[in-house]
Parts: sequence; structure tokens; C-alpha cells
Amino acid sequence: MAEETGEGADRADGVPEAGPAPASGTHKRRVGVGIFLVVLVLLVLVNLVGGLLVPFLLGLLGALALRPAVDRLASVGVPLWVSSLILTIVAFLLTVGAVAALGYVFSDDLANLFDRIPSLLAQHLERGFSALKDWGFKVEPDVTAREVEELLRRLAPWGSSEGSFYLTVAGGAVKTLLLVFVTPFATFYLLADRVPVDELIRRRLSPADYDALVSYWREARMRFVSYVKGQGLLCLSQAILHTVGLSLIGLDFAVVIGLLTGLLAIVPTVGNLLMFSIALAVAGMQFTTVLPILGVIAVYGVSQTLESTVLAPKLIGGQIRMHPLLVLFLVLAAGVQLGILGAFLVLPLAAFATVAFGYLRYEQSG
Repeated sequence: MAEETGEGADRADGVPEAGPAPASGTHKRRVGVGIFLVVLVLLVLVNLVGGLLVPFLLGLLGALALRPAVDRLASVGVPLWVSSLILTIVAFLLTVGAVAALGYVFSDDLANLFDRIPSLLAQHLERGFSALKDWGFKVEPDVTAREVEELLRRLAPWGSSEGSFYLTVAGGAVKTLLLVFVTPFATFYLLADRVPVDELIRRRLSPADYDALVSYWREARMRFVSYVKGQGLLCLSQAILHTVGLSLIGLDFAVVIGLLTGLLAIVPTVGNLLMFSIALAVAGMQFTTVLPILGVIAVYGVSQTLESTVLAPKLIGGQIRMHPLLVLFLVLAAGVQLGILGAFLVLPLAAFATVAFGYLRYEQSG
């Protein structure tokens, strides 16, 4: 679609041209209604096909991220399909390489951490039961740590029966292959085929509606890019803060817990609270004095305060412009419907919906 990148808008071939004329309030509201209808259709599709949409949503986000680079190559004469293919392949190889490298380095620590979680929880529960008995409460039945641990391991997906374990692994492998092979194809075609799509939309809409749509797309993409950059820097800073802080304390699995805390920083409050609970459980079993445990509490408390007062306002600002409770609901709902990747995808996509909502409220008359 013809839109602005840098100083000016782009034609379908990537050559800058003058931006669209300012759209009237009527046309902006009409575009807002259209975008919300598209969102409604997507919600219906999510309910019908669930995780099958994830590779296509990832492809859309990848195309949005690569679009400026594709336009720069197109402006110096590189054919659109060639630049789209080259950048898609480069982005794919870099992503797969980074994930493979991280998996190779931290796979053993990650597996050991997950394997110890049932044992940690069971021992803390047994301590809690013992404390209740000491205080005069009657706890029935008399549960031992080993019994609780065995129950937790049966409930965990990696600790269930052998048959269901292999089914889980096979299902995960199919989803991974689908993600790996479909996502780059979706990214490439969304980049390379935007010219005929743009022409089709141009023919279907009036000039004023088309200009309003171009204006919406430009604003939504700018907000999306700003949010992704800010959220990426926020996650990186949180990962560094927690990794360094927990390592200085001497906590087992400090690097893995720190990196996971940074990764889950995209889930407001819940991600930080989950990893804080795991870090606290590990510290409670590792240390016999209270000072290191207080150190873990201090690391998470200071980092959460920095995120709320400095990092999030400066790096993300008001790009999403949603109430924190709504953000939390969207992340959890997407996680249930689409898995962990859905939880990561929902907020960048929400940037488009917030711009459409602003268009619906637009009161300026044409």
C-alpha cells in the first residue's frame, strides 16, 4: 500500500511521492469501522483455527518490520520480489540461528530448572504443612514432599505418561515445523505481492477513502514499529538487570531465570511475578540464610520499579494506549487461544486496533 516511510510516502514500487491529502472525519470514521470489521473476522478465525493463524501473524509482523529495508532497496532499482526474497531469507537465517544458539547454550540449564520445579514446589508445600501443624492446625491427609512431587510431575506436560509425552513432543514438532516453514513464505508474499493488493484496494475505494486508509496505515505502522522497538529494548534491559543481579547473589540458574524474566516482561506484571516466584523458590532451597533471599526480592523489586517509572514510559510511552487491565486480559486470552507466541503477538497487533479506535472517535467534519 502506498504509505509514508521516512520523509515521504511510497508508491507501490517503493519510490517516494507526496503523501495523501488530509482525510476528513467522515472518511476516517469509515476506515475505522472497516478496520474493526477486519478485527472481528480475525477473532472469528482465531476461534475456529486457533494456533494455525500464528505463522501468518508472525509473517505479517515480519513484513511490517522488513518493509522499510525493502523500500530502500526498491528505491535504488532492486526489483521488489528480489529485495523481498533476500531480506526474508536473511531475517529467517538470523532468527533461526539466534534461537538455535540460545537453545544450544542454555538447553541443559533450562531442562534442569524445569525438572527441579516440581521438587521445589513440593518441598515448600511440605514446609507449609509442617508450619500449619506446629501452629495447631489439623492438616489432613498427611502429605509428604515426595507424594506432592509425584503428583506435580504427573500433571506437568514433561512428566506425564510415556505415551502422552511422545504425543506432546510430536504435536510440538508439527507446530514448530509449521511455524518454521510457513512464516517465511507468508513474510515474502506479503512483501512481494503488496503492489497488486494496493491496486485492488485503490480501485475499490473512493479517492477520499483511499487517502484515509493510507493515513491510517502510516500512523498504525509507525506506532507498531515504535512499540516493537521499545518493547524489545525493555525486555533486553530487564534480562540484563535480572541476570546480573541474580548472578551477583549466586543463585542457581541465574542466567536462565534472568533471560526468561526479560523475555516474559512482554506480559505485564504476570511474567515478572511468575519468574519472581521461581527465583524465590530456588533461593529458598539453595540458601540457608535470609540475606540472599532478601537479595532476590530486592532485584525483582528494583527492576519492577525501574520498569514502571523509567523504562516503560521512556521506551514504550503511549504507543498501545490501553488500560493495563485490558492489556493483561488480551495477553492471557491470546496465550490461551494461540499459545505463548500468541501472547507475544497480541500487543503489537493491538497498535493497529488503537489507531482504528481513534479514527472512530474522530469528530472533525470533512
